Amino acid sequence: MAWTIYVVGPCRVNNELLASFLEAKVEAKCVTKGTIDDVLDLRGQEADNPKLVLLDCFAKDPERLFLEVESCHRDICQPALVAVFNLIRGLKIEEEMVMRGIRGIFYANDNPGHLVRGVRALLEGETWVSREIMSKFIPEIEEARRVSATKTSVLSQREAEILGLVAEGAMNTEIAQTLYISRHTVKSHLYNIYKKIKVTNRLEAALWANNNLNNQA
Repeated sequence: MAWTIYVVGPCRVNNELLASFLEAKVEAKCVTKGTIDDVLDLRGQEADNPKLVLLDCFAKDPERLFLEVESCHRDICQPALVAVFNLIRGLKIEEEMVMRGIRGIFYANDNPGHLVRGVRALLEGETWVSREIMSKFIPEIEEARRVSATKTSVLSQREAEILGLVAEGAMNTEIAQTLYISRHTVKSHLYNIYKKIKVTNRLEAALWANNNLNNQA
């Protein structure tokens, strides 16, 4: 089912440019709204369509931002993914954002290509948060990776190639083009890889690869 991306914030011109850019790059319907209330006003329309809400952090205090996130999770009929953009580095609120259910974090100095890759990842069900931040929430996974470093031989050569590209940040389409295989084949390999190394998403797989893949014979 088609996604709708809502770019939410007061900077109308900039956000309309961003929405047009994303619509062209990720092939999803993109619209702009001034406030989160404007999105909530539409909750009776297209109720069954999945939604990604991109909240502009510019000149917004964290508490107000967190209230908007809570409104998204509580009041939108179809559960929505929530991500933020224009975050200033150094505020040290990323961990709280993740705890509040924010699935993606984009910074004010991120380049357009990084933003596109992140949005595509979110639409594919992944989380787009720095490995440094996410690793603080999964210490048990970090320990499991260290313990299992000698067990990476369970991966086939092709699976190891794909996992290596995932660790480099490549998306499914890029992996398919690099290895001359279909996206469906990439997805099938990733499903098997996740089961073998006991992770649940792309970020965890990348972290696992960074710790263990070089140890594979």
